Amino acid sequence: MLQKYRIHILVAVPEFLKVLMNNIELGTVNIPRSLRVVFSGGAPLDQELEKKWGNYVHIFQGYGLTET
Repeated sequence: MLQKYRIHILVAVPEFLKVLMNNIELGTVNIPRSLRVVFSGGAPLDQELEKKWGNYVHIFQGYGLTET
């Protein structure tokens, strides 16, 4: 689906980004050349996963605790 629609921006939760990266590393999914930016939110993004995505695209984390 990523390649069919040639997306430029992906907004997803970290768990989806983790599964997608695992498939990329296994070679079952390719990152489309059109993808430029990934926004992660809904939960903390671990640094290792952020670095992996950073090798391919610009990645931004939009997660922050709001409960005080």
